[in-house]
Amino acid sequence: LPELISNEKGGESATAVVKTYDDEVTAVAVSKDLKRIAIGFENGNILIYKYDNLEEQQEHPFLKKTSSTSTGGGGGSGFDFDGEDEFFTQSQGDGGDVDMSEDKEESFVGPRFDTPVRHLEFDPRCSYASNSANQSYYLAIATESSPGFCIIDASSEKSITKRYLEKDAERAHDCGGIRSLAYSPCSSTEGLVYLSTLGMDGRLCIWSLPTTDTPELEWEIFLADGHKVIEKSDLGMLGGEKSLDSALDASCFPSWSKDGLWLGLPGGSTDVAMRKKGEFEKQRFVNSAAVGAGKGH
Repeated sequence: LPELISNEKGGESATAVVKTYDDEVTAVAVSKDLKRIAIGFENGNILIYKYDNLEEQQEHPFLKKTSSTSTGGGGGSGFDFDGEDEFFTQSQGDGGDVDMSEDKEESFVGPRFDTPVRHLEFDPRCSYASNSANQSYYLAIATESSPGFCIIDASSEKSITKRYLEKDAERAHDCGGIRSLAYSPCSSTEGLVYLSTLGMDGRLCIWSLPTTDTPELEWEIFLADGHKVIEKSDLGMLGGEKSLDSALDASCFPSWSKDGLWLGLPGGSTDVAMRKKGEFEKQRFVNSAAVGAGKGH
């Protein structure tokens, strides 16, 4: 989203409230071609915005000026990219239909879960070169309780009904929740990508996701660690009053290098653990002197 706002301002950085909701937003994901935006909520709901007619150079409708009434601060008269104090806001209740008086955008409610949505990420193989009519917008979803993780096709309201890898995730993560996940990078619309999932208990799984028309047959678990990457278990957003511990738990993400050769993992006995593509079962440690001058992350 900061990149979207930056593009509208001609490359300048910007921070602004673009939409307000009745429930706390816990995760946001934007597809590579900008034609899908997914919002996850603390109540377990997901809202998906759809922009199939988006053109590469046009102003993005998610940030488009509107006369919608504000419910969460600001004047409600539109988002001003020239630096005024009026924020573009749209009232949103429980992941339902967006209240807009003009330039309506298409949105639909995604799958619902019993616990907070912790992380959302679109498959990186979406691009402007693809035909939106035939494009699958695979969205990986992490939630705090079993099954913890699944992938849906966010192309349409009809396509979201099928959940990929849900049963496999229950087995691989011992019926636990997932705190975060990350796709390996991909520079084309085809090819193999990996998806790393980090459990609430601190265990890592890596999934093999080749380009295929039958993901239910070809997507599979590639590696399931028997030990914890992070020793401290994540207590979750519903574990009581939010504290520094919960903020630190929420900041623990797996992270891939830009070339997709290395997977960085937080926590453990040292600040950073590294896994190399082709040798994911082996763990290499980066000591605290190399990162953060002895300070943990």
